[in-house]
Amino acid sequence: MLKLSIDKIIGRIVVFTLLIVLLASANASGQKDPVDAELMQTLNNYFDGRRNADLGLLRKAYDPEAGLETVNAEGEIQHISFKAYLEVVKSAGPVKVKTEVVDISITHTVAVAQTRFDYGPVIYHDYLTLLKTKDGWKIINKAFFKL
Repeated sequence: MLKLSIDKIIGRIVVFTLLIVLLASANASGQKDPVDAELMQTLNNYFDGRRNADLGLLRKAYDPEAGLETVNAEGEIQHISFKAYLEVVKSAGPVKVKTEVVDISITHTVAVAQTRFDYGPVIYHDYLTLLKTKDGWKIINKAFFKL
């Protein structure tokens, strides 16, 4: 059996701890990737578009063929076209809502973002699929549920 001295074990723990601290500080001090900034702009267009009933901002955020899905009270999938979503936003008008990006995962030209819309008595969670196009990040699908 291989026996390590206490000094060697402590030395390895110190080196390991220093590596973790260095990696964490390098990651925290690094500049934001421009792709992340573009993605956040798309999400902010979505947030502000909904908050202000600004259909132009929503059109910037979404692909025109995007789909929206949820499960209705009967437990069935409900498909909503982007066009129908715009009509709902238009008829509802501006709203008071707190928005939050809960999580983002990016792999090259595909991103998944989880967002939260807090309207007070009702909270929506969205799971957005986005693609990086020649025109920037576009939401191509939204699956959501209401609390």
